[in-house]
Amino acid sequence: MLCNSVEFFNYELEVKVIMNGTIKKFYELPTPIYQLLNEEMHRHPKAFQILKDWHPESESKQIETFARCRYGDLENTGDIVDGKFSSAEFWDCPLRGSCKGEGIICALPNYKGETLSGDEVQLLKMLTTAMTNDAIAGALTIALGTFHQLKQKLYAKLGGIQTKQEATIKALELNII
Repeated sequence: MLCNSVEFFNYELEVKVIMNGTIKKFYELPTPIYQLLNEEMHRHPKAFQILKDWHPESESKQIETFARCRYGDLENTGDIVDGKFSSAEFWDCPLRGSCKGEGIICALPNYKGETLSGDEVQLLKMLTTAMTNDAIAGALTIALGTFHQLKQKLYAKLGGIQTKQEATIKALELNII
């Protein structure tokens, strides 16, 4: 990023920051950016409460975790542009499905106002593989008819798509794969 934006991303269990064309460690953040993050964290009371529960003695760990969970994906647009935060981003956190803060601190994918559930994200990931419908239903331990109902509901949420190929394109657009 060679502009005035700031991009947070996770790399080898660390939060990194791109600013002014340079990659920095989280603790090297300039004070004004750190303060912006702190203010943004406090604007989300439910997320802030979870972060306080996780790190009751460390505001710096709360802020770092907020940045990791909410803005952890590396993409082409900054997380802070002209002093304003972009929307929270979906990234494939290894704690998905077992995290108390899922969908509160971090973001679930959203397509034109429709938020996908964790189960729908998992289904969409599977639909982008070479797995057959039977294999996906088996892996999800659901009946094939139930699988087809869930798939049709997901396809409707994704703008009425019809095929696994279209599902793959949407998964790419949503940063799911």
